[in-house]
Amino acid sequence: MQYSIEIIVTSMLKTTNLFVGDWTYRSFYNKPDEVEDFNKIKLFQAKLTLEIDGPDLVKGQIGSGGYDLKIHGSVFEANSIASIKFRAVGKGENTDGWIYDYIGVLAPTWSDGIGQSAAIVGSVIRVVAHGEDSPAGEVASFIAVKRS
Repeated sequence: MQYSIEIIVTSMLKTTNLFVGDWTYRSFYNKPDEVEDFNKIKLFQAKLTLEIDGPDLVKGQIGSGGYDLKIHGSVFEANSIASIKFRAVGKGENTDGWIYDYIGVLAPTWSDGIGQSAAIVGSVIRVVAHGEDSPAGEVASFIAVKRS
């Protein structure tokens, strides 16, 4: 039994390590219609930092321009796809009371791809409303591209 437990822990550490590092995060409003100005669907752009917090756990932060949130979450494999789920909680005056939940997957890569970077793609939901234009339950799509 000890042998099989070590294999599981080793496998999860490898999955966790895929997500560790600095990422450029971008989220977008889910507008199905085409837009002439791409900025009309841009929600947030920030630096996302993820660190190991245990065999299948991550911690870190996401933030930009004084809008910073603390992250705690987990990594897992779903249908052989490296996946991540985390919660971001406001940690400063500008984000006090903010809570967001994220779920994402590591995007597949092309074997002969040129100039590709690791990317996490997924969705984010606002758990707690903050302001009239930021209702709880609103969902957005996101992509995070790993920095070199």
